[in-house]
Amino acid sequence: MDAIGASFPKLMAWDHETINKLLNSYISNIKNDNKNQEELLNDLEELQWLLERHMLLEEKEIFTVVSPESSKESEILDNLLDEHKQILDYLNKIKQKTDFKSSCINLKRFMFEHEKKEQEFFYPRLQILLDDQQLRELEKRMHTRF
Repeated sequence: MDAIGASFPKLMAWDHETINKLLNSYISNIKNDNKNQEELLNDLEELQWLLERHMLLEEKEIFTVVSPESSKESEILDNLLDEHKQILDYLNKIKQKTDFKSSCINLKRFMFEHEKKEQEFFYPRLQILLDDQQLRELEKRMHTRF
């Protein structure tokens, strides 16, 4: 059995991995010209859905349960929220075919850095800030969302 609070970071890491695999596949299909425009658009719609679901889950279920104890924690949380908006902006540029290839590559790079902040700082910090009951409730809500 996982320690209290250990499963939600695993769920989010799994979701990050799923999103990254789809993004890598999408980029590969573009580079290798493996799919037609309609198939690429369908893949992009799936990627956008997964990203929007993931970010909504974080914003509504995870980010809202923490009250930052310092201005640094508050700043990090604000930055993560801003980065979610930037990820959506990258997706819109890709959909509009505005600087298409570089937008895909920049999105991949940006998501890697964003995920790193969540996994290395925010999720571990959340496990410290929340008590056992709050962690259990968060895990329960997370399991019902996946």
